[in-house]
Amino acid sequence: RTGSLGVLSPVRSLFLDATGDPEAEIGTESGVDPGFSLNIGQDDEEEDVGAQILKYYTLRATLRLNGNDLKLLVYQRGKKRPYVRVNETYKNSVKSLYADIRFFPRRSGAFQGLPVDGRRAQGWLAQYSGVAVFDKNFRVSPYGSEGDDWLDLQYDVARNARDPRSSIAEKNFAMSREVRGSTSENWMLRLPYNSQLIGVVQVQGKRHDEIEDSTGSEGLVASADREGFVENAAFKELYDLVRGAVEAIAYCDRQIQFEMEKQEQEELLESLRSETKAAISEIKENPRIAPSDKRRIVSVLTQTQALSERHEETSRGREQQLEIMSLLGIVAGFMTHEFGVAIKDLEDAKKELDELSKIDSRFKIYSGKFSSHIQSLKEFVTYSQGYVRGSKVTPDKPYPVKPRLTQVAKYFGKYAEESDITLEFNVDKDLPAPLVPPALYNGIALNLYTNALKAVRAKTEEGHRTIAFRAWNEGRFHTLEVSDTGIGIPKALQKRVFDPLFSTTENDPLGSGMGLGLALIRRCVNEFGGKVDLVSPPPGFATCVRVRLPLGHQGH
Repeated sequence: RTGSLGVLSPVRSLFLDATGDPEAEIGTESGVDPGFSLNIGQDDEEEDVGAQILKYYTLRATLRLNGNDLKLLVYQRGKKRPYVRVNETYKNSVKSLYADIRFFPRRSGAFQGLPVDGRRAQGWLAQYSGVAVFDKNFRVSPYGSEGDDWLDLQYDVARNARDPRSSIAEKNFAMSREVRGSTSENWMLRLPYNSQLIGVVQVQGKRHDEIEDSTGSEGLVASADREGFVENAAFKELYDLVRGAVEAIAYCDRQIQFEMEKQEQEELLESLRSETKAAISEIKENPRIAPSDKRRIVSVLTQTQALSERHEETSRGREQQLEIMSLLGIVAGFMTHEFGVAIKDLEDAKKELDELSKIDSRFKIYSGKFSSHIQSLKEFVTYSQGYVRGSKVTPDKPYPVKPRLTQVAKYFGKYAEESDITLEFNVDKDLPAPLVPPALYNGIALNLYTNALKAVRAKTEEGHRTIAFRAWNEGRFHTLEVSDTGIGIPKALQKRVFDPLFSTTENDPLGSGMGLGLALIRRCVNEFGGKVDLVSPPPGFATCVRVRLPLGHQGH
């Protein structure tokens, strides 16, 4: 019973329809005797499940050989017209062949709408996968059975083969040198596994008493033990034909993926155009933004939109800017060292000025300026040295948060004072920081502070000018929020403020604005298992950025 059912197999429903139409749907009733059949109490439900699953292919290749006339068609599910059509003369000794091969990749949404549970569908596919060969409607072993790789698919997938094997693919889907070398464009790298295919190949082999030539070169001939065919010229042609159908599936899969990516990019650009238009309208109507800033922001938005139209160039440009930004850390280390040396020389020069000012009072004003500059440089070097040291290791024990935030106020708070901006800190004295490098925490705080500072300085209307820091621990997470009373971020732009090179402010007191702050913060925080978001600001504030980091060690 088991052997008989194995010979039949549910995939017999893929046999060439009795009408001879390879484009007919499964199970078409033609009124013609279907030939050999066997009924010994098969599971009708299993047959129904199989018929439903077989209709949910991603791609389907049908191949028809009639004499030397070859017709290869590849369909997408739900499309009546073939995606690829190959009609050519193929000199051979097989003479009669029909194949129906269906591709079922494990992808999201592959079985969406299928009235069969997805896990059951995957189990059914695993049981019946492979490209089986039928000679005069009888199954030929071992082709398509578990562990068989007669088409060399598993072998080529495992070694990432880049060149097709079939003459059909070489002729109809030829690759340039550039395409062959590209991991994204070489369609052979999308060659299906055996487990992703269900297919049948129907042939008309010869028996030994039908063979005129003792070499068996005139057609497909069963081997003496009836395990497969004799590997003569006809069998090599059979291999070439069926392998060509599978390679056609790989080619179509890659091309369709390109088309989908292009469509998604076009939809994204259209969405960006709509967002940009809405953002420009919102900015022009915002009374809190100065006219000069309005013109600049609109210009930035327009330029960003133009860059988005050149998506690939923009992506690479952004990555280069991030790489440059990381290299600036090395430059900062050298600058810190050189500043330390320069401070000593400046202190010696100040002493000389103090002596000269005793002789000529005109030097006294310069001595005072030197004192102020030397103090600022010392504070910068102290902060930078701590930043560089803190970037090298992840701490083993918690360190307090508040000193990190008050450092920002101590070394950079004067820029807020110059603009009459108040700094507020709502942080418990002993609140422990998450176990991330101190330099990362310092960098996050400083970046959020400078962003808030620019936003508040750009505000034109009267009212309180405040930047507020708030931090707390809850459960397994540490949270840091920085709020400001600046110009705010229009709703249409809130998705884009984390994009590299995107900035809505220019009034940077430090002269460091590159549009990389929030992008770098998000990247670094994500690496430590955290998250950065724009959230609803507290009452009286315009913007609030929230950073959440795990309190314990995280892999990164």
